[in-house]
Amino acid sequence: MRFLSEYGKIIKNVRREAMDLTNDIKMANMTREYILLHGENPPHDYITPDGYPIGAWLMGVRIAIKNGSLTNLQVLLFKTCGIDFGQPEIEKKSLLNIKDKKFREIRWKSRVEEEYWKMEQKNSILKNLEEKKEEYRRAWFALVKKRFVEDERINQKILLEESVKWNQHIKNSIIEEKIKKEHIKMMKFAINKIKGAEIKKREHIKSNILFLKNTNPEEYVKNFMNCTNNRGAELFYVTKTGVIGSRIIVKDFSKKAIFRELRYYRNWYLEEYKCPITGKVLNCYLIYALTQFKTSYSSYPVISKIFLDTEYVDGKRLSGGLYCEGQEYIHLTRTETWNIIERMKVY
Repeated sequence: MRFLSEYGKIIKNVRREAMDLTNDIKMANMTREYILLHGENPPHDYITPDGYPIGAWLMGVRIAIKNGSLTNLQVLLFKTCGIDFGQPEIEKKSLLNIKDKKFREIRWKSRVEEEYWKMEQKNSILKNLEEKKEEYRRAWFALVKKRFVEDERINQKILLEESVKWNQHIKNSIIEEKIKKEHIKMMKFAINKIKGAEIKKREHIKSNILFLKNTNPEEYVKNFMNCTNNRGAELFYVTKTGVIGSRIIVKDFSKKAIFRELRYYRNWYLEEYKCPITGKVLNCYLIYALTQFKTSYSSYPVISKIFLDTEYVDGKRLSGGLYCEGQEYIHLTRTETWNIIERMKVY
């Protein structure tokens, strides 16, 4: 009965999705007709003479694209109908979100399979059952071989018939039933373990963001998360004694330390800044990094601005340097500057 109720839910969901897509096709065609007739998208409050609110529908589609909640089929449908969203970068973001979702699903499955495989290696009950099954199979086919004759074709026929009988017999046997139960049990354990790890990870991120908000301005926290592709909060740990340790924390303002930590900071901002050496106001690159320098009076890490200024000397030769408030200016060679610029993505 439980299986039937679950099956009913699946059928209901499929029907609902099909109805939604049918409605989208109808609305998309009416929107296309409006665009062909008037040469522009319908206003947000426009309703067709038949009573269809295509203006509100188009606005809803734009919001869905912005959130990345449309399927590939829906995006393709709207593009085929010639609807101009006027936001190609948002449409691209929607498609990237769909790809990212698929990647997460694949990653989830691979993690479950990996955990399942580890449990399978350790499961002594399953190993014993598999051994018993193999012994039983050997005994079965040992009796079959006693029926063999000199003609090889007849032997092959006997072997084929007995293989079919063996498969039918073992399929309904107690050993096979126990093996299946053990496999299901392991799969449930693997899924629950991964889910438990993910819940723990979410709690860890939540507590770390709270810690950052308590010790830094909210804008700095937001920008720090942007610079680390929203992974910053999961890359450091706060222990019960208050000791914090992680590779993402810049503890030494030197070339070696900065270049080592920069792999976590992919996204940079552009901002005007006054160079402490030349006194020039330059357009420079900027990241919000988690720092805990030895010269700092703070006993915990804080989010600091690290600037990368670049300019062309004599209009040809590139030079640059790194600067953080309270720290000594670091001069960079042309190659070092290019190494940073090539890996960055600018907001």
